[in-house]
Parts: sequence; structure tokens; C-alpha cells
Amino acid sequence: SFYFPLKDYGFLTVSTKTSPTALISGEMIVYDPANGLAVSMPGVSNHLVDTTTATGGTNEGNFNWANLTDWNLTTYPSNLVATSWYAVVTGNMNPNIVANADWNGRVVFNNRGVVYDNDETPYSGTATPAVRCSGALTQSNLMTTAQAAVIGTRASLTHVSAVGVANTTSVAGTGAYLVKQQVIPVAGYPGGKIGLMHLEQSSAWLPLGSVAP
Repeated sequence: SFYFPLKDYGFLTVSTKTSPTALISGEMIVYDPANGLAVSMPGVSNHLVDTTTATGGTNEGNFNWANLTDWNLTTYPSNLVATSWYAVVTGNMNPNIVANADWNGRVVFNNRGVVYDNDETPYSGTATPAVRCSGALTQSNLMTTAQAAVIGTRASLTHVSAVGVANTTSVAGTGAYLVKQQVIPVAGYPGGKIGLMHLEQSSAWLPLGSVAP
């Protein structure tokens, strides 16, 4: 399977049903001139092959290996650049595909109890927003009310972790893909703005609860 995060629509999974040597690779292009958006993003292979003929074959939609859980998330001053992230929860979607059901993987994000401003001054407080299937995260979602008030419009840095947490309507996800979205006002451009999007790279920051060597 081959996986594309899609803003506002969740994701698209493209499957191969040929042979172990017939792997899929490529990227997704989004071009929206009316809204000043042009984006190129890599697709993500699940490194598995499904040679069955039925929809929902053995490995279709199985992204259990995709366990990105740690990121260093930064923002520019919000009065200059509007920043948000689109999170797509990963895991084994195969049972949902077979059942023709919505993906119900869930993760809880954690700001690790601190947010830094543009001078790297730390402000304590824990924020734990949850995402089921896919959804948007804003800068303020990753802060407490007090942190958001003191950061204001300034730039910020947050070391964020994610943990799969099931509940009565969801299964625990293995991680998430975060797509960073930045909107910059530009006079004279279509819509008066341009939009930049890219896939956030998972960081080497220590996972939640770990101890430095």
C-alpha cells in the first residue's frame, strides 16, 4: 500500500497486488492557484505486498510499522505566519477496510510539559490534545491557556510526543504523520496569501517517559 495524507479529506491509500518486487513510489502534487497553494509531498509506502485479489487483502492499509511519535514543532510569529498541523493517525487500517468502516485509530499528543518562546524561555504546563483518524492541530492546541496567553503572537518551540490510546470508539494508533501548514499574507497574490505545506520529520527527541543516557 502507498499512503498520501490529504488536507481536509484525511488520506488516500493506493495498493499494489502484483509481486514483492513491484513496489510503489512517488509523490503527490496539490496545485490550487485560486488559493495560492502549491505543494509536493512524498507518499509513504508500507513496505508490504498484497497479492490477493479481494478488496481488503492481507496487507492493504496495514501501516503498523509507521510509528513516528516525536517532533520538534516550531512556529514563526503568528501575526506574520499562521501555522497549524494536519495529523493523520497511523496503524493497521486493514480491518476497517474489510468492514468498509472509517479508520478509528487514535493518538494523544503531549507537549511534554513545556513550551518555549522565541528567546527559548520555558513556560510549564501540559497540553494533551487527541486526534482520531485525522484532524488539525493549532499552536494553541499544544499549549495550556496560560502558555498561550504568555506566548501571544511570538514564535514558539514545542517538543511533542504522541502515544496511541484506545477508548470505547477507537483503537490505539501506532503514531502519526504531521503535515505542517503555513499561510503567509502576500498582497496582490491570489487570495492575498500563499500556503506552504510539508511533512514534518520525526525528531531524535527522547520519547515521553524515557531517561537520557
